[in-house]
Amino acid sequence: GRLQVGVDREFLLQALTTRGAGQLVLEFDGPITPLAIRDPLRPGTFSLLVPTRLTCGQAGRSPL
Repeated sequence: GRLQVGVDREFLLQALTTRGAGQLVLEFDGPITPLAIRDPLRPGTFSLLVPTRLTCGQAGRSPL
């Protein structure tokens, strides 16, 4: 099956802009565990995003 994980759009944008330009690594273990966004050029730093429950109306709108 296909895995869909939702996150708060504002928190995601904030995490991405904080990390700056360049390549980022997104790590996650499952649909109910926090996601980590890491910058390979800045080891030891990361942003965490907590997944949110997707309802029927949201499932096609903004999954990650």
